[in-house]
Parts: sequence; structure tokens; C-alpha cells
Amino acid sequence: MRIRSVSICFAISILGIGSFSYYHFTRQQPPEENVQIPAEPVRQEEPVVKPKLDIRAALPSRSTPTPKPAVATTTPPKKSVKPNADAHAKAEARRKQRETQYWQHHLKNFDRQMNRLNQEKNKNNRNNLIQAIARYVQVDTLSTIEWAMGLEDPAERKAALAAINKNALSGIGARIELDKRGLPKIRETTVLSAINSTGLVEAGDYISGLVKPDGSIVQFEGLSLQQVVQNLRGKPGTKTHLMMERISPDGAPYYFDVPVQRALIVVQPPL
Repeated sequence: MRIRSVSICFAISILGIGSFSYYHFTRQQPPEENVQIPAEPVRQEEPVVKPKLDIRAALPSRSTPTPKPAVATTTPPKKSVKPNADAHAKAEARRKQRETQYWQHHLKNFDRQMNRLNQEKNKNNRNNLIQAIARYVQVDTLSTIEWAMGLEDPAERKAALAAINKNALSGIGARIELDKRGLPKIRETTVLSAINSTGLVEAGDYISGLVKPDGSIVQFEGLSLQQVVQNLRGKPGTKTHLMMERISPDGAPYYFDVPVQRALIVVQPPL
């Protein structure tokens, strides 16, 4: 019992010394709040500033352009122009193909009708064939007139020439097409045409309108191709005054007037 009492007293004394030491130590140390607060903000700001300075310093200077962008700016125009040129060439090829097929179709029918006439003996049937063949004056004018003059029967020859005169086209003698602005543009002039005989008009010129004999003006802009043709057509010998427009090489328009006396339109197939 005495030994146990001594042990208990010794343990109590040790606890007392430890408590005193802990109390004495804690009173000398500063509070934990004052130790942790000042160090944290400084360490968080440094890694944010340094990367920005490094990235900007690594960027290439804009004052010295490299040769690659200069090459890239010159290549796109070539690519944009070539497809447009190819599309225009393809459209022109398709137009010529359709035109060739049109003429071939009519010329074959013209030959077929003449062969039928040579074999036909009935007078009424021959007269009907003569009237039909005379309409080809709008396809091949010279060949149709030559055919009519070669008929042996004077009555049939007279009937053929009368039918040709009835079906023949008369006007200024120009093939036209509408451009993007809606103006008729001369594509080409026909052989011995009235407009070609003036010597003032060439392919590529625009017909902006005409002046009628009574002085009234017809503007062609916005009209359909059929309406323009109706105004240009007329009986042989009638006069009209065309208002023309030509684009100069520098792009400026040049306006001039051309008096034209309508005449028989000589049509020749481009074959």
C-alpha cells in the first residue's frame, strides 16, 4: 500500500509539472491566427503574374510579317476567277450545241419536204408542200429563194415566191440577247442586214431603245426579248431610229444614235 501511494503521488507530481509547462509554453506563443494570414496572399499572387509576362514575351512581333501570309493573299483571286471562267465557257459551249441542234433539225426537215415534193404528183398536195417549204425562209433564206426560183411550173414558182414574201422576216437584221441589266445586246448581225449596212454598229453594242416615226420613245430596259423583237421588226422600207450604248475599254458608257431602214432579214445557218 505504501508503494502504491508513492506511485500515485509521483504520477500526480509529473502531471502537475506537465500542466505547468504546457500553460507556460502556450502563453509565450502568439495566436495561430496571426501566424497564418500574412503568408498566404503573397504566394497566391506570384504564379498569376509570371505566366502572363512569359506568354507575351514569347509572342512573335507583328511588325515583321512572314512571307506565308503574303503568298496566301495572292492565291485566292486565281481560284475565284478560274471557276467563273470555266462556268462561262461551259455555258457558251452548251448554247452553241443547242444552236447547232436547232439548225440541223430544221435543215433535215427542209430536205425531207423537198424530196416529198419531187415525188408528189397530186396538185393540191404539191401546193401544200410548197407553202410548208416556203416557211423555211426563216431558217435558210438564200437556199429557200433558190429552191423557189428552180421550180419548173411558173404557177408553182409564183406561189412559192409569194409564200416566201409572206413568211420572210424583216427588220434591222441582228441577233440579240438580254444581259444581266435587261438590255438587249447585239450578239451578231446577219448577212446583208440593214443595221450592218450603216457601218456604225458592232457586236457587243446595246440597244437601249428606239424612236418611232411619230417621235415617241420606247425604252427596252425591263422588256422581254419577245417585246424587243416586236419593236425592232417591221415591213421592209420602214425607218426607225435606234438609241445605242457602247461600253468603252475603261468601262465608261458611250451613247449614240443610228438611223436604220428595215429590210429583208437574210438568215443563214451557222453550219
